[in-house]
Amino acid sequence: MNIFEHRLCIFAFYSRLSILLLQFVSNFLVPDHDAKVFNPPPELDDNSWLDQLVLYFVGGLRRWDAVYFTHIMQYGYTYENCVAFFPFYPLLVSNFSKAFSFGLLNFSSCLLLVGVVVNILLFVATSLVLYRLGKLVLSTDKEAFYASLLFCINPASIFMTALYSEVLFSFLLFSGLLALNHDKKILSAFLIGLSIFTRSNGLIAIGFIAHLIIKSSIHTFLKLKATSVKCSSIFSLVFKTVIEVLFYSFICVIPFFIFQYYIYVLYCKSSPDWPKHVIDYGRSKGYKLAGDEPSLWCNETIPLSYSYIQKHHWNVGFLTYYTLKQLPNFLLALPVLLLSFRACSFYIKNNVMSFCFLGLTCSNNNGSSGSSHVEISDSNREDEKQRNRFLLDKKIENYAGGQWDEVNSNKKLKCEKNSCRQTDLIVYVYHLAFLTIFGCFFMHIQVLTRMLFSSSPLLYWYVGTLFINGSRRFKPSSPADKKTREAESFKQGINLPQFLQSLLSLFKLTFISEAFKNWYCLNGEFRAIFVYFLTYSVLGTVMFSNFLPWT
Repeated sequence: MNIFEHRLCIFAFYSRLSILLLQFVSNFLVPDHDAKVFNPPPELDDNSWLDQLVLYFVGGLRRWDAVYFTHIMQYGYTYENCVAFFPFYPLLVSNFSKAFSFGLLNFSSCLLLVGVVVNILLFVATSLVLYRLGKLVLSTDKEAFYASLLFCINPASIFMTALYSEVLFSFLLFSGLLALNHDKKILSAFLIGLSIFTRSNGLIAIGFIAHLIIKSSIHTFLKLKATSVKCSSIFSLVFKTVIEVLFYSFICVIPFFIFQYYIYVLYCKSSPDWPKHVIDYGRSKGYKLAGDEPSLWCNETIPLSYSYIQKHHWNVGFLTYYTLKQLPNFLLALPVLLLSFRACSFYIKNNVMSFCFLGLTCSNNNGSSGSSHVEISDSNREDEKQRNRFLLDKKIENYAGGQWDEVNSNKKLKCEKNSCRQTDLIVYVYHLAFLTIFGCFFMHIQVLTRMLFSSSPLLYWYVGTLFINGSRRFKPSSPADKKTREAESFKQGINLPQFLQSLLSLFKLTFISEAFKNWYCLNGEFRAIFVYFLTYSVLGTVMFSNFLPWT
Protein backbone atom coordinates (compact mmCIF):
# COMPACT_ATOMS: atom_id res chain seq x y z
CA MET A 1 0.00 0.00 0.00
CA ASN A 2 1.60 3.27 -1.13
CA ILE A 3 1.23 6.59 0.66
CA PHE A 4 -1.67 7.62 -1.59
CA GLU A 5 -3.61 4.52 -0.62
CA HIS A 6 -2.75 4.96 3.06
CA ARG A 7 -3.96 8.57 3.10
CA LEU A 8 -7.06 7.61 1.17
CA CYS A 9 -8.02 4.85 3.61
CA ILE A 10 -7.61 7.23 6.56
CA PHE A 11 -9.71 9.90 4.84
CA ALA A 12 -12.42 7.37 3.93
CA PHE A 13 -12.57 5.94 7.45
CA TYR A 14 -12.78 9.33 9.15
CA SER A 15 -15.38 10.53 6.66
CA ARG A 16 -17.58 7.66 7.89
CA LEU A 17 -16.93 8.58 11.52
CA SER A 18 -18.02 12.14 10.75
CA ILE A 19 -21.27 10.84 9.22
CA LEU A 20 -21.84 8.69 12.31
CA LEU A 21 -21.31 11.68 14.59
CA LEU A 22 -23.56 13.92 12.50
CA GLN A 23 -26.42 11.39 12.44
CA PHE A 24 -26.10 10.90 16.20
CA VAL A 25 -26.22 14.63 16.94
CA SER A 26 -29.09 15.33 14.53
CA ASN A 27 -31.05 12.30 15.71
CA PHE A 28 -30.55 13.44 19.31
CA LEU A 29 -31.51 17.08 18.72
CA VAL A 30 -34.26 16.80 16.11
CA PRO A 31 -37.45 14.81 16.77
CA ASP A 32 -38.19 12.07 14.27
CA HIS A 33 -40.76 12.83 11.60
CA ASP A 34 -43.71 10.45 11.38
CA ALA A 35 -43.31 9.49 7.72
CA LYS A 36 -46.06 6.85 7.88
CA VAL A 37 -43.97 4.40 5.88
CA PHE A 38 -42.96 0.76 6.27
CA ASN A 39 -41.89 0.32 9.89
CA PRO A 40 -42.85 -3.06 11.39
CA PRO A 41 -42.82 -3.52 15.15
CA PRO A 42 -39.54 -4.78 16.64
CA GLU A 43 -39.05 -8.29 17.96
CA LEU A 44 -40.67 -9.01 21.30
CA ASP A 45 -37.43 -9.72 23.20
CA ASP A 46 -36.57 -7.40 26.06
CA ASN A 47 -33.92 -4.82 25.24
CA SER A 48 -30.86 -4.78 27.48
CA TRP A 49 -28.91 -1.62 28.23
CA LEU A 50 -26.51 -2.63 25.44
CA ASP A 51 -29.39 -2.76 22.97
CA GLN A 52 -30.51 0.67 24.11
CA LEU A 53 -26.95 1.95 23.67
CA VAL A 54 -26.72 0.67 20.09
CA LEU A 55 -30.08 2.21 19.22
CA TYR A 56 -29.08 5.47 20.90
CA PHE A 57 -25.86 5.89 18.93
CA VAL A 58 -26.69 4.47 15.48
CA GLY A 59 -30.50 4.30 15.47
CA GLY A 60 -30.57 7.19 12.98
CA LEU A 61 -29.16 4.84 10.33
CA ARG A 62 -32.23 2.58 10.44
CA ARG A 63 -34.54 4.74 8.35
CA TRP A 64 -36.46 4.47 5.08
CA ASP A 65 -35.21 1.51 3.00
CA ALA A 66 -32.90 0.46 5.84
CA VAL A 67 -36.07 -0.66 7.65
CA TYR A 68 -36.84 -3.00 4.74
CA PHE A 69 -33.31 -4.38 4.76
CA THR A 70 -33.26 -5.06 8.51
CA HIS A 71 -36.69 -6.70 8.27
CA ILE A 72 -35.46 -8.98 5.47
CA MET A 73 -32.31 -9.77 7.47
CA GLN A 74 -34.39 -10.81 10.45
CA TYR A 75 -37.46 -12.48 8.95
CA GLY A 76 -36.82 -12.97 5.24
CA TYR A 77 -39.12 -11.98 2.37
CA THR A 78 -42.36 -11.94 4.35
CA TYR A 79 -44.20 -9.28 2.32
CA GLU A 80 -44.36 -9.09 -1.46
CA ASN A 81 -43.26 -5.44 -1.55
CA CYS A 82 -39.97 -6.50 0.09
CA VAL A 83 -39.04 -8.50 -3.01
CA ALA A 84 -37.79 -5.30 -4.69
CA PHE A 85 -34.75 -5.48 -2.38
CA PHE A 86 -32.17 -7.97 -3.59
CA PRO A 87 -30.75 -10.52 -1.14
CA PHE A 88 -26.95 -10.40 -1.07
CA TYR A 89 -26.59 -7.50 1.37
CA PRO A 90 -29.23 -8.87 3.80
CA LEU A 91 -27.62 -12.33 3.61
CA LEU A 92 -24.16 -10.92 4.27
CA VAL A 93 -25.14 -8.84 7.30
CA SER A 94 -27.49 -11.48 8.70
CA ASN A 95 -24.83 -14.19 8.63
CA PHE A 96 -22.17 -11.93 10.14
CA SER A 97 -24.64 -10.97 12.87
CA LYS A 98 -25.32 -14.60 13.72
CA ALA A 99 -21.58 -15.24 13.92
CA PHE A 100 -20.74 -12.25 16.13
CA SER A 101 -23.79 -11.79 18.37
CA PHE A 102 -22.35 -13.79 21.32
CA GLY A 103 -25.69 -13.43 23.10
CA LEU A 104 -24.90 -9.90 24.27
CA LEU A 105 -27.44 -8.18 22.02
CA ASN A 106 -30.81 -9.15 20.68
CA PHE A 107 -30.76 -9.94 16.99
CA SER A 108 -32.23 -6.66 15.73
CA SER A 109 -29.60 -4.61 17.62
CA CYS A 110 -26.86 -6.90 16.40
CA LEU A 111 -28.06 -6.47 12.81
CA LEU A 112 -27.95 -2.71 13.15
CA LEU A 113 -24.47 -2.64 14.65
CA VAL A 114 -22.96 -5.22 12.30
CA GLY A 115 -24.59 -3.57 9.27
CA VAL A 116 -22.98 -0.23 10.11
CA VAL A 117 -19.55 -1.80 10.71
CA VAL A 118 -19.76 -3.80 7.47
CA ASN A 119 -20.68 -0.69 5.48
CA ILE A 120 -17.83 1.34 6.96
CA LEU A 121 -15.29 -1.37 6.09
CA LEU A 122 -16.78 -1.76 2.62
CA PHE A 123 -16.67 2.00 2.10
CA VAL A 124 -12.95 2.17 2.87
CA ALA A 125 -12.31 -0.81 0.59
CA THR A 126 -14.40 0.74 -2.19
CA SER A 127 -12.44 4.00 -2.08
CA LEU A 128 -9.26 1.97 -2.51
CA VAL A 129 -10.67 -0.07 -5.40
CA LEU A 130 -11.90 3.11 -7.10
CA TYR A 131 -8.41 4.60 -6.82
CA ARG A 132 -6.78 1.54 -8.37
CA LEU A 133 -9.37 1.42 -11.14
CA GLY A 134 -8.80 5.11 -11.84
CA LYS A 135 -5.05 4.59 -12.09
CA LEU A 136 -5.57 1.99 -14.80
CA VAL A 137 -8.22 3.79 -16.83
CA LEU A 138 -6.96 7.36 -16.45
CA SER A 139 -3.26 6.43 -16.44
CA THR A 140 -2.58 9.03 -13.77
CA ASP A 141 -2.33 8.54 -10.02
CA LYS A 142 -3.17 12.13 -9.24
CA GLU A 143 -6.63 12.34 -10.77
CA ALA A 144 -7.45 8.85 -9.51
CA PHE A 145 -6.47 9.91 -5.99
CA TYR A 146 -8.56 13.07 -5.93
CA ALA A 147 -11.49 11.30 -7.55
CA SER A 148 -11.39 8.77 -4.71
CA LEU A 149 -11.15 11.52 -2.09
CA LEU A 150 -14.26 13.09 -3.57
CA PHE A 151 -15.99 9.71 -3.47
CA CYS A 152 -15.60 9.90 0.32
CA ILE A 153 -17.77 13.04 0.50
CA ASN A 154 -20.18 12.22 -2.32
CA PRO A 155 -23.83 13.39 -2.08
CA ALA A 156 -25.02 9.84 -1.37
CA SER A 157 -22.76 9.52 1.68
CA ILE A 158 -25.52 8.74 4.15
CA PHE A 159 -26.75 5.84 2.02
CA MET A 160 -23.25 4.35 2.06
CA THR A 161 -23.20 4.33 5.86
CA ALA A 162 -26.81 3.44 6.71
CA LEU A 163 -28.08 -0.09 6.22
CA TYR A 164 -28.43 0.23 2.45
CA SER A 165 -26.87 -1.98 -0.21
CA GLU A 166 -25.26 0.85 -2.20
CA VAL A 167 -21.74 0.56 -0.80
CA LEU A 168 -21.64 -3.24 -1.21
CA PHE A 169 -22.86 -2.78 -4.77
CA SER A 170 -20.16 -0.17 -5.48
CA PHE A 171 -17.46 -2.40 -4.03
CA LEU A 172 -18.50 -5.40 -6.13
CA LEU A 173 -19.04 -3.41 -9.33
CA PHE A 174 -15.80 -1.42 -9.11
CA SER A 175 -13.89 -4.60 -8.17
CA GLY A 176 -15.40 -6.33 -11.19
CA LEU A 177 -14.33 -3.47 -13.45
CA LEU A 178 -10.84 -3.53 -11.93
CA ALA A 179 -10.58 -7.27 -12.62
CA LEU A 180 -11.80 -6.67 -16.17
CA ASN A 181 -9.09 -4.07 -16.73
CA HIS A 182 -6.59 -6.73 -15.67
CA ASP A 183 -8.21 -9.05 -18.25
CA LYS A 184 -9.56 -11.40 -15.57
CA LYS A 185 -12.91 -11.92 -17.24
CA ILE A 186 -14.06 -14.90 -15.15
CA LEU A 187 -13.40 -13.04 -11.90
CA SER A 188 -15.01 -9.92 -13.34
CA ALA A 189 -18.15 -11.83 -14.36
CA PHE A 190 -18.36 -13.41 -10.90
CA LEU A 191 -18.09 -10.03 -9.15
CA ILE A 192 -20.56 -8.35 -11.50
CA GLY A 193 -22.90 -11.29 -10.90
CA LEU A 194 -22.69 -10.63 -7.16
CA SER A 195 -23.37 -6.94 -7.80
CA ILE A 196 -26.54 -8.00 -9.65
CA PHE A 197 -27.38 -10.18 -6.63
CA THR A 198 -27.10 -6.95 -4.61
CA ARG A 199 -28.88 -4.41 -6.83
CA SER A 200 -30.71 -4.91 -10.12
CA ASN A 201 -28.94 -2.05 -11.92
CA GLY A 202 -25.84 -4.25 -11.92
CA LEU A 203 -27.36 -5.94 -14.98
CA ILE A 204 -26.22 -2.97 -17.08
CA ALA A 205 -22.60 -3.71 -16.14
CA ILE A 206 -22.66 -6.84 -18.30
CA GLY A 207 -22.08 -4.36 -21.12
CA PHE A 208 -18.54 -3.75 -19.88
CA ILE A 209 -17.58 -7.39 -20.43
CA ALA A 210 -19.36 -7.57 -23.78
CA HIS A 211 -17.65 -4.35 -24.86
CA LEU A 212 -14.18 -5.69 -24.04
CA ILE A 213 -14.79 -8.97 -25.86
CA ILE A 214 -16.17 -7.27 -28.98
CA LYS A 215 -13.37 -4.72 -28.95
CA SER A 216 -10.76 -7.47 -28.82
CA SER A 217 -12.51 -9.33 -31.65
CA ILE A 218 -12.57 -6.22 -33.84
CA HIS A 219 -8.84 -5.81 -33.28
CA THR A 220 -8.32 -9.45 -34.30
CA PHE A 221 -10.57 -8.96 -37.33
CA LEU A 222 -8.50 -6.00 -38.52
CA LYS A 223 -5.38 -8.15 -38.28
CA LEU A 224 -7.05 -10.94 -40.24
CA LYS A 225 -8.29 -8.49 -42.85
CA ALA A 226 -4.77 -7.19 -43.37
CA THR A 227 -3.56 -10.71 -44.14
CA SER A 228 -6.42 -11.48 -46.60
CA VAL A 229 -7.67 -14.56 -44.76
CA LYS A 230 -10.62 -16.72 -45.79
CA CYS A 231 -14.21 -15.94 -44.88
CA SER A 232 -14.33 -19.10 -42.75
CA SER A 233 -11.82 -17.58 -40.34
CA ILE A 234 -13.92 -14.45 -40.01
CA PHE A 235 -17.04 -16.54 -39.42
CA SER A 236 -15.20 -18.50 -36.73
CA LEU A 237 -14.19 -15.24 -35.07
CA VAL A 238 -17.77 -13.96 -35.07
CA PHE A 239 -19.05 -17.27 -33.69
CA LYS A 240 -16.38 -17.29 -30.97
CA THR A 241 -17.26 -13.71 -30.01
CA VAL A 242 -20.98 -14.47 -29.71
CA ILE A 243 -20.35 -17.59 -27.62
CA GLU A 244 -17.92 -15.75 -25.36
CA VAL A 245 -20.35 -12.87 -24.76
CA LEU A 246 -23.17 -15.31 -24.00
CA PHE A 247 -20.97 -17.37 -21.68
CA TYR A 248 -19.86 -14.44 -19.52
CA SER A 249 -23.33 -12.92 -19.57
CA PHE A 250 -24.71 -16.22 -18.31
CA ILE A 251 -22.26 -16.22 -15.39
CA CYS A 252 -23.38 -12.70 -14.52
CA VAL A 253 -27.13 -13.39 -14.54
CA ILE A 254 -27.09 -16.70 -12.64
CA PRO A 255 -27.56 -14.99 -9.22
CA PHE A 256 -30.47 -12.93 -10.58
CA PHE A 257 -32.36 -16.00 -11.76
CA ILE A 258 -31.56 -17.93 -8.58
CA PHE A 259 -33.23 -15.14 -6.61
CA GLN A 260 -36.21 -15.03 -8.96
CA TYR A 261 -36.65 -18.79 -8.64
CA TYR A 262 -36.46 -18.60 -4.84
CA ILE A 263 -39.17 -15.92 -4.79
CA TYR A 264 -41.30 -17.98 -7.18
CA VAL A 265 -41.16 -21.00 -4.85
CA LEU A 266 -41.76 -18.84 -1.77
CA TYR A 267 -44.79 -16.95 -3.10
CA CYS A 268 -46.29 -19.38 -5.57
CA LYS A 269 -45.56 -22.87 -4.20
CA SER A 270 -45.22 -22.71 -0.41
CA SER A 271 -47.01 -21.66 2.77
CA PRO A 272 -44.38 -20.46 5.24
CA ASP A 273 -45.18 -19.88 8.90
CA TRP A 274 -44.43 -16.30 9.97
CA PRO A 275 -44.35 -14.84 13.51
CA LYS A 276 -47.73 -13.55 14.65
CA HIS A 277 -46.66 -9.89 14.97
CA VAL A 278 -45.30 -9.99 11.40
CA ILE A 279 -48.61 -11.36 10.11
CA ASP A 280 -50.63 -8.84 12.12
CA TYR A 281 -48.61 -5.90 10.82
CA GLY A 282 -48.93 -7.14 7.24
CA ARG A 283 -52.68 -7.53 7.54
CA SER A 284 -53.06 -4.06 9.07
CA LYS A 285 -51.22 -2.53 6.10
CA GLY A 286 -52.86 -4.68 3.43
CA TYR A 287 -49.60 -6.34 2.38
CA LYS A 288 -49.55 -9.63 0.51
CA LEU A 289 -47.66 -12.22 2.54
CA ALA A 290 -45.82 -15.25 1.25
CA GLY A 291 -48.34 -18.06 1.69
CA ASP A 292 -51.35 -15.98 0.66
CA GLU A 293 -53.15 -16.63 -2.62
CA PRO A 294 -50.54 -16.45 -5.42
CA SER A 295 -50.22 -13.17 -7.30
CA LEU A 296 -50.92 -12.82 -11.02
CA TRP A 297 -47.23 -13.02 -11.90
CA CYS A 298 -47.13 -16.62 -10.62
CA ASN A 299 -49.24 -17.66 -13.61
CA GLU A 300 -47.11 -15.97 -16.27
CA THR A 301 -45.31 -18.10 -18.86
CA ILE A 302 -42.03 -16.90 -17.36
CA PRO A 303 -42.97 -16.10 -13.75
CA LEU A 304 -40.54 -13.29 -12.94
CA SER A 305 -41.59 -11.30 -9.91
CA TYR A 306 -39.27 -8.34 -10.46
CA SER A 307 -41.16 -6.30 -13.07
CA TYR A 308 -44.53 -7.02 -11.43
CA ILE A 309 -43.32 -5.92 -7.98
CA GLN A 310 -41.76 -2.74 -9.33
CA LYS A 311 -44.92 -1.75 -11.20
CA HIS A 312 -47.66 -2.77 -8.75
CA HIS A 313 -45.99 -2.07 -5.41
CA TRP A 314 -43.57 0.74 -6.22
CA ASN A 315 -45.26 2.50 -9.14
CA VAL A 316 -42.15 2.18 -11.30
CA GLY A 317 -42.80 2.63 -15.01
CA PHE A 318 -42.43 4.95 -17.96
CA LEU A 319 -43.20 8.54 -16.82
CA THR A 320 -45.30 7.29 -13.89
CA TYR A 321 -43.39 9.62 -11.56
CA TYR A 322 -44.07 12.73 -13.63
CA THR A 323 -46.66 14.36 -11.39
CA LEU A 324 -46.77 17.85 -9.92
CA LYS A 325 -46.39 16.66 -6.33
CA GLN A 326 -43.03 15.07 -7.23
CA LEU A 327 -41.55 18.39 -8.35
CA PRO A 328 -39.42 18.74 -5.16
CA ASN A 329 -37.88 15.34 -5.84
CA PHE A 330 -37.02 16.38 -9.40
CA LEU A 331 -35.32 19.47 -7.99
CA LEU A 332 -33.33 17.30 -5.57
CA ALA A 333 -32.15 15.15 -8.47
CA LEU A 334 -31.36 18.10 -10.76
CA PRO A 335 -27.70 18.53 -9.65
CA VAL A 336 -26.77 14.93 -10.41
CA LEU A 337 -28.54 15.17 -13.77
CA LEU A 338 -26.51 18.25 -14.67
CA LEU A 339 -23.30 16.64 -13.42
CA SER A 340 -23.94 13.50 -15.46
CA PHE A 341 -24.59 15.59 -18.57
CA ARG A 342 -21.40 17.60 -18.03
CA ALA A 343 -19.29 14.50 -17.41
CA CYS A 344 -20.57 12.70 -20.50
CA SER A 345 -20.23 15.75 -22.74
CA PHE A 346 -16.68 16.42 -21.49
CA TYR A 347 -15.40 12.95 -22.36
CA ILE A 348 -17.37 12.79 -25.61
CA LYS A 349 -15.93 16.14 -26.70
CA ASN A 350 -12.41 14.83 -26.16
CA ASN A 351 -13.11 11.45 -27.81
CA VAL A 352 -15.61 12.25 -30.57
CA MET A 353 -14.51 9.56 -33.00
CA SER A 354 -14.25 6.93 -30.29
CA PHE A 355 -17.75 7.83 -29.12
CA CYS A 356 -19.14 7.52 -32.66
CA PHE A 357 -17.63 4.03 -32.93
CA LEU A 358 -18.76 3.01 -29.40
CA GLY A 359 -15.19 3.08 -28.13
CA LEU A 360 -14.40 -0.04 -30.17
CA THR A 361 -11.72 1.40 -32.45
CA CYS A 362 -8.69 3.72 -32.42
CA SER A 363 -6.84 1.38 -30.12
CA ASN A 364 -3.34 0.01 -29.92
CA ASN A 365 -4.56 -2.86 -27.76
CA ASN A 366 -2.68 -6.08 -28.27
CA GLY A 367 -5.75 -8.09 -27.54
CA SER A 368 -4.62 -9.29 -24.15
CA SER A 369 -5.54 -6.43 -21.94
CA GLY A 370 -8.68 -4.61 -21.01
CA SER A 371 -7.04 -1.19 -20.85
CA SER A 372 -6.30 -0.14 -24.41
CA HIS A 373 -5.19 3.35 -25.27
CA VAL A 374 -5.33 5.70 -28.21
CA GLU A 375 -2.23 5.33 -30.32
CA ILE A 376 0.56 7.72 -29.43
CA SER A 377 4.23 7.48 -30.23
CA ASP A 378 6.55 5.57 -27.89
CA SER A 379 8.54 8.71 -27.17
CA ASN A 380 5.43 10.67 -26.23
CA ARG A 381 4.21 7.79 -24.10
CA GLU A 382 7.51 7.62 -22.21
CA ASP A 383 7.55 11.37 -21.80
CA GLU A 384 4.02 11.26 -20.41
CA LYS A 385 4.99 8.52 -17.96
CA GLN A 386 7.93 10.57 -16.71
CA ARG A 387 5.78 13.65 -16.23
CA ASN A 388 3.10 11.60 -14.45
CA ARG A 389 5.78 10.15 -12.19
CA PHE A 390 6.99 13.65 -11.39
CA LEU A 391 3.46 14.72 -10.46
CA LEU A 392 3.00 11.64 -8.32
CA ASP A 393 6.26 12.16 -6.42
CA LYS A 394 5.53 15.85 -5.94
CA LYS A 395 2.02 15.20 -4.76
CA ILE A 396 3.13 12.56 -2.28
CA GLU A 397 5.71 14.97 -0.89
CA ASN A 398 3.22 17.81 -0.47
CA TYR A 399 0.03 16.02 0.50
CA ALA A 400 1.78 13.76 3.01
CA GLY A 401 2.96 16.91 4.71
CA GLY A 402 -0.54 18.38 4.69
CA GLN A 403 0.45 21.07 2.17
CA TRP A 404 -1.38 22.25 -0.92
CA ASP A 405 0.16 20.92 -4.13
CA GLU A 406 2.48 23.43 -5.77
CA VAL A 407 3.95 22.12 -8.99
CA ASN A 408 6.12 24.19 -11.25
CA SER A 409 3.96 25.37 -14.12
CA ASN A 410 6.35 24.19 -16.81
CA LYS A 411 6.00 20.61 -15.53
CA LYS A 412 2.22 20.38 -15.62
CA LEU A 413 0.15 18.26 -17.96
CA LYS A 414 -2.78 19.45 -19.96
CA CYS A 415 -5.93 18.15 -18.27
CA GLU A 416 -7.63 17.20 -21.49
CA LYS A 417 -4.63 15.37 -22.94
CA ASN A 418 -3.87 13.55 -19.72
CA SER A 419 -7.43 12.46 -18.95
CA CYS A 420 -8.98 11.75 -22.32
CA ARG A 421 -6.46 9.62 -24.19
CA GLN A 422 -8.07 6.36 -23.23
CA THR A 423 -10.80 5.09 -25.51
CA ASP A 424 -11.74 2.86 -22.58
CA LEU A 425 -13.47 5.86 -21.02
CA ILE A 426 -16.17 5.79 -23.70
CA VAL A 427 -17.78 2.62 -22.36
CA TYR A 428 -18.10 4.38 -18.98
CA VAL A 429 -19.75 7.31 -20.77
CA TYR A 430 -22.35 5.02 -22.33
CA HIS A 431 -22.91 3.31 -18.99
CA LEU A 432 -23.52 6.61 -17.18
CA ALA A 433 -25.67 8.00 -19.99
CA PHE A 434 -27.89 4.92 -20.06
CA LEU A 435 -28.38 4.89 -16.28
CA THR A 436 -29.20 8.61 -16.28
CA ILE A 437 -31.71 8.45 -19.13
CA PHE A 438 -33.34 5.29 -17.81
CA GLY A 439 -33.55 6.74 -14.31
CA CYS A 440 -35.14 9.95 -15.58
CA PHE A 441 -37.97 8.19 -17.39
CA PHE A 442 -38.59 5.01 -15.42
CA MET A 443 -37.47 5.38 -11.79
CA HIS A 444 -38.37 7.31 -8.68
CA ILE A 445 -36.31 10.36 -9.55
CA GLN A 446 -34.96 10.99 -6.04
CA VAL A 447 -33.25 7.58 -6.13
CA LEU A 448 -31.13 8.76 -9.06
CA THR A 449 -28.56 10.48 -6.83
CA ARG A 450 -27.60 7.38 -4.88
CA MET A 451 -27.93 5.10 -7.89
CA LEU A 452 -25.53 7.10 -10.07
CA PHE A 453 -22.99 7.82 -7.35
CA SER A 454 -22.88 4.14 -6.41
CA SER A 455 -22.69 2.94 -10.03
CA SER A 456 -20.54 5.29 -12.09
CA PRO A 457 -16.84 5.93 -11.44
CA LEU A 458 -16.95 8.42 -14.33
CA LEU A 459 -18.65 11.03 -12.12
CA TYR A 460 -15.74 10.99 -9.69
CA TRP A 461 -13.14 10.99 -12.44
CA TYR A 462 -14.73 14.02 -14.02
CA VAL A 463 -14.85 15.99 -10.77
CA GLY A 464 -11.27 14.93 -10.00
CA THR A 465 -10.24 16.23 -13.42
CA LEU A 466 -11.92 19.56 -12.71
CA PHE A 467 -10.07 19.80 -9.42
CA ILE A 468 -6.67 19.11 -10.99
CA ASN A 469 -7.35 21.51 -13.85
CA GLY A 470 -8.42 24.33 -11.55
CA SER A 471 -5.68 23.86 -8.97
CA ARG A 472 -3.07 24.57 -11.65
CA ARG A 473 -4.16 28.14 -12.16
CA PHE A 474 -1.61 29.41 -9.68
CA LYS A 475 1.67 27.53 -9.41
CA PRO A 476 4.49 29.48 -7.77
CA SER A 477 7.84 28.66 -9.29
CA SER A 478 10.10 30.43 -6.81
CA PRO A 479 10.25 31.24 -3.07
CA ALA A 480 9.37 34.85 -3.87
CA ASP A 481 6.20 33.71 -5.59
CA LYS A 482 5.32 31.61 -2.55
CA LYS A 483 5.70 34.61 -0.27
CA THR A 484 3.50 36.63 -2.61
CA ARG A 485 0.87 33.93 -2.44
CA GLU A 486 0.98 33.82 1.34
CA ALA A 487 0.67 37.61 1.50
CA GLU A 488 -2.35 37.53 -0.78
CA SER A 489 -3.92 34.40 0.73
CA PHE A 490 -7.08 36.31 1.54
CA LYS A 491 -7.58 36.70 -2.21
CA GLN A 492 -6.96 33.01 -2.85
CA GLY A 493 -9.53 31.40 -0.61
CA ILE A 494 -11.93 31.30 2.30
CA ASN A 495 -10.85 30.84 5.90
CA LEU A 496 -13.33 28.63 7.70
CA PRO A 497 -14.19 29.40 11.35
CA GLN A 498 -11.54 28.10 13.72
CA PHE A 499 -13.84 25.59 15.43
CA LEU A 500 -14.75 24.12 12.04
CA GLN A 501 -11.09 23.88 11.01
CA SER A 502 -10.33 22.15 14.31
CA LEU A 503 -13.20 19.73 13.78
CA LEU A 504 -12.04 18.88 10.26
CA SER A 505 -8.51 18.43 11.54
CA LEU A 506 -9.74 16.15 14.32
CA PHE A 507 -11.52 13.96 11.77
CA LYS A 508 -8.54 13.99 9.37
CA LEU A 509 -10.61 15.84 6.76
CA THR A 510 -8.13 18.64 6.09
CA PHE A 511 -8.63 18.19 2.34
CA ILE A 512 -11.92 20.06 2.78
CA SER A 513 -10.40 23.00 4.66
CA GLU A 514 -7.47 23.14 2.22
CA ALA A 515 -9.92 23.33 -0.67
CA PHE A 516 -11.59 26.36 0.91
CA LYS A 517 -8.22 28.00 1.62
CA ASN A 518 -7.43 27.77 -2.10
CA TRP A 519 -11.02 28.42 -3.16
CA TYR A 520 -10.44 31.06 -5.82
CA CYS A 521 -7.63 29.06 -7.43
CA LEU A 522 -10.08 26.29 -8.21
CA ASN A 523 -12.23 25.79 -11.27
CA GLY A 524 -15.60 27.54 -10.92
CA GLU A 525 -17.52 24.43 -11.92
CA PHE A 526 -15.58 22.39 -9.40
CA ARG A 527 -16.44 24.88 -6.65
CA ALA A 528 -20.15 24.49 -7.41
CA ILE A 529 -19.86 20.70 -7.41
CA PHE A 530 -17.82 20.73 -4.20
CA VAL A 531 -20.52 22.75 -2.43
CA TYR A 532 -23.12 20.33 -3.81
CA PHE A 533 -21.17 17.36 -2.44
CA LEU A 534 -20.79 18.86 1.03
CA THR A 535 -24.34 20.22 1.23
CA TYR A 536 -25.97 16.93 0.27
CA SER A 537 -23.64 14.98 2.57
CA VAL A 538 -24.56 17.11 5.59
CA LEU A 539 -28.19 17.90 4.78
CA GLY A 540 -28.88 14.35 3.65
CA THR A 541 -27.52 12.91 6.90
CA VAL A 542 -29.59 15.28 9.06
CA MET A 543 -32.81 14.64 7.14
CA PHE A 544 -32.36 10.91 6.69
CA SER A 545 -31.62 10.24 10.36
CA ASN A 546 -34.89 11.91 11.38
CA PHE A 547 -37.14 10.18 8.82
CA LEU A 548 -37.44 13.38 6.83
CA PRO A 549 -37.89 12.95 3.05
CA TRP A 550 -34.42 12.00 1.85
CA THR A 551 -34.50 8.68 0.08
